Amino acid sequence: MTTLFFDYCLGKSLTGALRLLEPPSVEAYYFQEFFTQETPDDQWLQDIGQRGWIVITQDRKLHRSPTQLAAMKAHRVGCFYLSCANDTKWRTFLLLAKALEELLRMAAETPRPFAFSVHRDGKVARVSLDRRPPAATLAPDSVLPLSG
Repeated sequence: MTTLFFDYCLGKSLTGALRLLEPPSVEAYYFQEFFTQETPDDQWLQDIGQRGWIVITQDRKLHRSPTQLAAMKAHRVGCFYLSCANDTKWRTFLLLAKALEELLRMAAETPRPFAFSVHRDGKVARVSLDRRPPAATLAPDSVLPLSG
C-alpha cells in the first residue's frame, strides 16, 4: 500500500477523487486532515516522513529552504511536484491520473529521500536534493588584493 499525502496548496479535491475511484494499493490524505495552515513545513515533513508517506505538492520551493531540505533528508521524505500551479482542478486531476502508475512505481523503487517533478506531459523527472553552497559574496566596501 502506498499512501499519498496532498499538501495544503492542493487542497482536498484530488484526495476525494482518489478515495472515490479507489486505485489499487493507494491511500490518500490531505494536509488539513492532520495539520493547520500555520504548521511549519519542517514539522509536517517530519511527521509525513516518519509515517513513510509520499508528499504530492505544487510547491517546487519545498526543498530549496535549508530547514525544509534538512527535514526532507533527516526524515527520508519522498516528494512529487505536480507542474500544474495555474491549472484547474480538472487539469490537475488529469495530470495526476496520467502519471499515477509511474509515480507509484518510482516511489516504490527509489530510496528516500527523493524528489521528482511530474511534467504536464505526464513524464516524471528526478529533482536534485543536493544544495550547493552559495557563491562567496563580497561586502560593498571589500577590497580585493591586486595580483602581479
